[in-house]
Amino acid sequence: MAGRPGKLTSNLSYLCWLHGKGECEKDLDKVFGLWALASGCCQEAIPVDYSSTYEEVLGKLLAHDVAAHGIPAENAGDLDAFKRQLFGRYGP
Repeated sequence: MAGRPGKLTSNLSYLCWLHGKGECEKDLDKVFGLWALASGCCQEAIPVDYSSTYEEVLGKLLAHDVAAHGIPAENAGDLDAFKRQLFGRYGP
């Protein structure tokens, strides 16, 4: 079941921004390692799928933020800018 009733959750991109500078063995772990802590809508929009590329997952995350969390499309920038916003200079 997506989301955890009675638990405080955040959107997945915010969790990535908070914790994305941590070291992970795989680039996808920077997103999927936080997935269980994310809100249900994020879990449904970005399913854990290690056969996806890192860019595909970030593209889904960006599109979801624009569609579901009210991030203005003109402020979202392109995928590289989004990656820098989330992971800073330490991003994969």
